[in-house]
Amino acid sequence: MLVALEQDPSNIEIRLHVAGLYLAEQAAEPALTHYKRVLEVQPSHTGALAGAATAAEALGQATLADGYSRLLAALSGRSDDHGAAPKSNVELAKPSTSADRAGQTGRDESVVPRLAVASSAADNVTVGPWDDPAPRVTLADVGGMQEVKNRLETAFLGPMRNPDLLRMYGKSLRGGLMLYGPPGCGKTFIARALAGELGANFYAIGLSDVLDMWLGESERKLHEIFETARRN
Repeated sequence: MLVALEQDPSNIEIRLHVAGLYLAEQAAEPALTHYKRVLEVQPSHTGALAGAATAAEALGQATLADGYSRLLAALSGRSDDHGAAPKSNVELAKPSTSADRAGQTGRDESVVPRLAVASSAADNVTVGPWDDPAPRVTLADVGGMQEVKNRLETAFLGPMRNPDLLRMYGKSLRGGLMLYGPPGCGKTFIARALAGELGANFYAIGLSDVLDMWLGESERKLHEIFETARRN
């Protein structure tokens, strides 16, 4: 996870995950550091405020913990007279032996990293309009970039719609299309529009959907993603 964070330091989801893992291992100081980094970017992030309050309280920084708690209470629309740190999704873990943990999880944690996930990130996934696997957008909805759209029509969409032309000229699409460019330039939107042009389903997959700290889990998740795509 730390390697992934070094490669993408602005990824708030990964930073929160790392902070939660530190907090679960009673490493409150680095956890608080990561929560502060999140709050520098999103001061009203309730998850980061809750974690920061818990970490600050564990470090004996009562004033700081009280400040985080009061801000969280104000954002949550409730009062907190005592200024106690709200209950976080990740609590300080009690020490236990690897044998105890193996009995609870079915894993022998003597051979895996000590940091453990307190709760599954999938529990917090919400479905919104962008999660619809059947896109309703086409290239006509993409503003500008006419040169890009013309090239996609000529090199990709045209051959996909007319496979007989491919066979006539002995050409092949080679099984894929790569879009490249800096973050925020519209790659995902164009990909969704391409799927809409072809009447195909579209699934946007991010690093957090694949990366996992447990050995073999990333591979399993990636396999499930491809299986889901094949089924749909």
